[in-house]
Amino acid sequence: MPNTDTAGKITAILRRMEGQSGSAIGTLFEALYQEIHALAVQQLRRLSPGETLTPTVLVHECYLRLIQQHAHEFKDSHHMLAHLATVMRCYLVDNIRHRKSRKKDHQVVSDERQLVGDEGFNLDLLDLERTLSMMEKIDPSLTRLIEMRYFLGMKVREISELTGHSERQLYRRWKEARTLFIALSNQDTKD
Repeated sequence: MPNTDTAGKITAILRRMEGQSGSAIGTLFEALYQEIHALAVQQLRRLSPGETLTPTVLVHECYLRLIQQHAHEFKDSHHMLAHLATVMRCYLVDNIRHRKSRKKDHQVVSDERQLVGDEGFNLDLLDLERTLSMMEKIDPSLTRLIEMRYFLGMKVREISELTGHSERQLYRRWKEARTLFIALSNQDTKD
């Protein structure tokens, strides 16, 4: 989704932000608002119909979480976008957990959300979160790769431009990530 021009714009804004406070973060988010909003729309389309969370709310919640987590410490566009993917993932998971925790007469509100991606991840968002959390302990870089592809919708070519890793290397890493993800998700269902 984010292209090389966007990555350059992010890095330039981050350099101007060094030593500044939250107002510069607002400038960064304002510059990227349309792209982040498009990512939020994409993510919410993956949830089942009837979702009450709007893309605007998701974008604003991500902004608030970025501010709270010292966004002024981002080194470059890669660091910022990787963190954005993690923040978006965490907010969606927290939102679904909150909905599931509401009980009415000891019945959990039926709020299953299936994420069906073009990358072969067809899991409930909470199952996806459990598997990614296990992956994080084994290889955080593979987890970041999945987050960038799944939550930001980035293509391998875009990640390559952003990170400086070759596409060939990223395709190999993507195969590793998928293999590990499938193994851990199968292990999780057995437990």
